[in-house]
Amino acid sequence: MEQAARLGFDAPSLGVSSAGGEAEPSAAREQIRDLVLRLRQQAADRKILYWTGHGEVVSGAFYLACEDSYQEGEFEPRRAVSAEELVSWLAEDPTDTLLVLDACFSGEAVREVSHHVKDARLRAGVDDAEVGFAVVATAGSRQEALEGHWVDCLEQVLSTPDQVIDGSARIFQRENDFVPFQQLMSAVRSRTGEQVPFWQEPQTLRAWFLPNPHWSPRARSALRPEDDRSWIGKELASEELPVFSGSGESWHLRDFASRHRVVADLVDWLRIQDSGMLTVTGESGAGKSTLLAYVAHLTVAHFVNSLPEDRRPRVLPELRSVNAALHCRGRTLSTLCEELAQGLTPLGLNTAEIKHGSPHSLVQQVAALAELKGSLTLMFDGLDEAAAGHSFDIARGLLNPLAALPGVRVVVATRPNARRSLPGELRAETLLDVLHCTTVIELDREDQTEQDIARHVERLLAEENSPYWLPDAARQRGAVARQIAVGSNGLFLVATLWARHVAKRPVPSDAEQLRRELRQGTSVLDSLLAEELLRLDPQDTARIRDFMTALALAQGVGLPQPRVWLAVTNAVRAAGSREYGEEDLRDVIRRATGVTIAKDVESGEEVYRLHHPSFGAHLLGDELRQREQHRAVHRALTPRRGEDWRTTEQYVKYHLTTHAVLGGDDLLEELVGDCHFLVAAAPDILEPLVAARLSTTAQSALYLGVAGHFRRHEAEEARWAMLRATALAMFSREFLAAVPRPSSVFWDDVWSSAARLPLHRSWSAPPGGALAVHWETHGDGIIHASGAGEVKSWTAEGHEIRGRDTGPTTWAAPPRQRGVTAAGRGDSRVVATHDGLCVRMWHGNGKYPVEELYWGGTPGAVDSVRWGKEVLLATVDGDRLWLWRWDSSTEYSRAELRKHTLGVPVRCVSLLAVGGRVAAVTGGPPG
Repeated sequence: MEQAARLGFDAPSLGVSSAGGEAEPSAAREQIRDLVLRLRQQAADRKILYWTGHGEVVSGAFYLACEDSYQEGEFEPRRAVSAEELVSWLAEDPTDTLLVLDACFSGEAVREVSHHVKDARLRAGVDDAEVGFAVVATAGSRQEALEGHWVDCLEQVLSTPDQVIDGSARIFQRENDFVPFQQLMSAVRSRTGEQVPFWQEPQTLRAWFLPNPHWSPRARSALRPEDDRSWIGKELASEELPVFSGSGESWHLRDFASRHRVVADLVDWLRIQDSGMLTVTGESGAGKSTLLAYVAHLTVAHFVNSLPEDRRPRVLPELRSVNAALHCRGRTLSTLCEELAQGLTPLGLNTAEIKHGSPHSLVQQVAALAELKGSLTLMFDGLDEAAAGHSFDIARGLLNPLAALPGVRVVVATRPNARRSLPGELRAETLLDVLHCTTVIELDREDQTEQDIARHVERLLAEENSPYWLPDAARQRGAVARQIAVGSNGLFLVATLWARHVAKRPVPSDAEQLRRELRQGTSVLDSLLAEELLRLDPQDTARIRDFMTALALAQGVGLPQPRVWLAVTNAVRAAGSREYGEEDLRDVIRRATGVTIAKDVESGEEVYRLHHPSFGAHLLGDELRQREQHRAVHRALTPRRGEDWRTTEQYVKYHLTTHAVLGGDDLLEELVGDCHFLVAAAPDILEPLVAARLSTTAQSALYLGVAGHFRRHEAEEARWAMLRATALAMFSREFLAAVPRPSSVFWDDVWSSAARLPLHRSWSAPPGGALAVHWETHGDGIIHASGAGEVKSWTAEGHEIRGRDTGPTTWAAPPRQRGVTAAGRGDSRVVATHDGLCVRMWHGNGKYPVEELYWGGTPGAVDSVRWGKEVLLATVDGDRLWLWRWDSSTEYSRAELRKHTLGVPVRCVSLLAVGGRVAAVTGGPPG
């Protein structure tokens, strides 16, 4: 019955079964006849009769044994039901019908089915051209049927969304409403083994008889144009991946095919899910970027055709069905939005309606595109490598809203430990805390990872010129591959490097020798990188190490050369080493490009970066050492005169802010105090860091007041004019006198108002806008703003703290929370919101609500107050005031929640703790 329900047969079932010890049989011939009569009387347009039990063949005729068909051990045909009778009874029904005979020797019944069906329908006057009939026998005419075997095979087929027949035909295409009967039976037959089922379709079942269990109402994929090249970012576009080795050789993306299970899991998710987010996590080197690049390339015809048969995945995504595959390295929220819009433009994205710096307007147009063209698949790699301060903004402002859209699937790759520190004693918030992911694939923790790595290494060791490639070395090759897999700590990068390393040895290494050499985790990478640096420059290894250390400290995509790269290298070079010049830089580039460093582009400028971010962990010291290095970089790149900011390098204007933050907030405060820097700096980088790191001061408030204008106006004259005008409106004449006045600002601003504008701060609102705001007057003075599906919170100094979310069940349609209140502090704090339908409550620092209160009303306002250990919460609902109270100092329990209601017409309410009592002050039509 369960499998029939998956095929759309969800009406209450009819049935009879053996009575066991009862005096009168309940599954005798007459009861079976009555059952068929009742089945014929059911008002349905599709019917299935499933018979399981014993079958007998007597004189060439097939009989289905009933409960009393065996008398004193002998089978009596007159007490059974013949196949001819059963088919005739059923065929008289003018309804599409499927008969399944799950019994021994049932194949014998199929032979004469066609003749019996036509005779019965002729007698009953049923138009056999309109009404279908099919019969399935689960075993051959001389075969016994294993109990439940055919149903088990049917369940396996229905549970395999990518089920194929004839080697390539997928029977559950998501865009097809129904499954052809013949194809489904062929798929079941492919799994039954020696028990061979037979079937006949004397009258063809109508096409809609078997609904597709994997059908989706938005299954049609939006396919990118065949000649489009803008859909994939340059970081993921290449099919040749450079290998960390002295030869500078490349590894082809085809070699990734050993990870069949992970690829199948990701592709299955893409094919089954209509919307949502899948997150791929793993430490650096686990293969996140390679997995996304591989799956993206599986939608390219020439790549799929180039795969050898033994490396072609069992499950393939639809060609051209990945609509954008982008890398977040060095991107801000704004630049990533621009790249996504550019990638979707060939598909028909309406870019004219997208406002610069407005992720919300982009999300709206992506929603319209999915509605018009079909479901979209968007991939984002390296979220943790985004520009400083932007990973969390990208997650909240772009990726989560995209994943909530109908018909939009989002795949994100990030390290699991990417985090940001929050004020006070709150634990650090990770990207996985923020992302609205419905599925997580942990690459380095998957059960099959070690076996996948072993197969991958064995393939690399079997390549020509390896001491393991000869056939007689197969056993030793397998042992070495398994040992490398064990020692790689789940990291494909480490395993690949070790495989290349041992393959270059003149003679094979046995497993015991490798066991002595291998060390766990990144220490393996340490030794390999040290060896590689020695091979790159045996005479001056420290020089290459110093230049690579500079790249390890780089922000954004990489370092331009020569001045910036040289300046950073000389600032952090090893103590006692000589100062490097341009000739040294050119020599290092010649030796290391394509080996440990890679060439890239940022803002149209050529830059260099480490080949893999894992190398940075080897080159840099502990956090204290890194802080000192960033302070040294800040000193080296800061112009000596304020006027020199206008001519400094683009890298300095964009990324010196990040070096300052990583070196200490005092450096950021020093930079913000320089108006020349404020005018020259990139607001996409500077504004989030100022808002998140600095307390409210005159300089920080001044910059936050003009940053939005600076985004829209890059001209130096326009920025100076706005900076001075804002300073005049907000601060004293003495403050304005300290703001430089370049020659381009040749006029005098006049402030006509008697009072200056108050000092103020602004922050990015939650999704959907700040629909309600609450500033705690007691407790910690936290500011809360509620929007669509989220509550964002800040300290009074302006530092954002852990936010709150309405929960996974609301991600697809985030509720617009039009009221917010908070009471208490720390672990006893209660935050509550209303969306016009229910009241939600969060306790302590919890991310999701502990309670949702529905009563069929329409709450219109909400307020709360702390009273001793208790919190009182009030909301208004037309002509009624609702009050709840509970002890918030302990874990929340609904059983402890006490409710009071007052019948009074109110529109708003405020709770006040006065002495030993709490007063509810209400307002409404009466007053």
